Amino acid sequence: MSAPENIEELLQKGNHLYAQGKYEEALECYSKALKINPNSGHAWSNFGMALRALGNVKEALECYDKALKIDENLIEAWINRGNALRILGKFDESLKCYDHVLKIKYDIPQAWINKGATLRLKGMLDESLKCYDHALNLDPVNPDIWNNRGNVLHLLSLNEEALNSFNKAIEIDENISESWFNKGIVLHKVGRLEEALKCFNRALEIEPNFVEALVNKGEILQIMGELKESLKCFNRALKLNPNDKKALIDKGVTFYHVGEFEKALECFNQALKIDPQYTKAWLNRGVTLYTLNQKNQAMDCFARAIDLDPSLEPKIKKAGFLQIKKKSNN
Repeated sequence: MSAPENIEELLQKGNHLYAQGKYEEALECYSKALKINPNSGHAWSNFGMALRALGNVKEALECYDKALKIDENLIEAWINRGNALRILGKFDESLKCYDHVLKIKYDIPQAWINKGATLRLKGMLDESLKCYDHALNLDPVNPDIWNNRGNVLHLLSLNEEALNSFNKAIEIDENISESWFNKGIVLHKVGRLEEALKCFNRALEIEPNFVEALVNKGEILQIMGELKESLKCFNRALKLNPNDKKALIDKGVTFYHVGEFEKALECFNQALKIDPQYTKAWLNRGVTLYTLNQKNQAMDCFARAIDLDPSLEPKIKKAGFLQIKKKSNN
């Protein structure tokens, strides 16, 4: 078969490669398309989309701006521009892009979805929820919207409503691991551990290398007292991502519970190498050192934890770790 020569075929091939995660190959197609027609807004927008997927967000933004100079009403470029600005933490500028899209055409579900995601990052949860409800009015069988809506409801501590949203997402498509994972998180929060475990297991059936699901499954097993099985989850998670500090802390806590205090310390120390400001690591390191009767070192850890999170001080003292002095900033 001969290589595609016209811009439409190149864009179509690029989009197909992009959907497969072959971003560099997609980039080549979009680049060839731009050589044929450097004034194609769609080609510039797609070129930027591939660059963003490869981590070149600022360069992607320049591509979206070029696309919009060619066609100021190109909806996909405005949405892509908003997404790039959101990644860069420029939330207000990002929102302006989505609002501009909705002025051009009010019934674009993706604009409402992305606006909701940005508002969520800004902590504007009620406004975010309204955006997802708008999106659902336009596309009621989109499981991603139900998922996002559930996450916002969870953050608002509306747990039953959140579960209803995740259940709706699963009803629409039972093979999305994220839906099962999110449902498991809420069930864990409300103490329905057996149900939460089933959700994490289902997520892992769909996506065996889902690190967060492995870690949360391990936490449930730890609470249930199944420490060996719990440890297997944390080890598998760390094999997939050795820098997962949450998995390291949970693994350390498991070692602590079985009396392997030196191994627990190794985990907490490794977590602190990854993130020296990780409060949970300092706190658990302190508890372990205290148990080993290394009380001066333990006090230093507790003091460091309090420096990072002053609200911990009364909790630490209440737990019986007395005469703790905050470390100075010098």
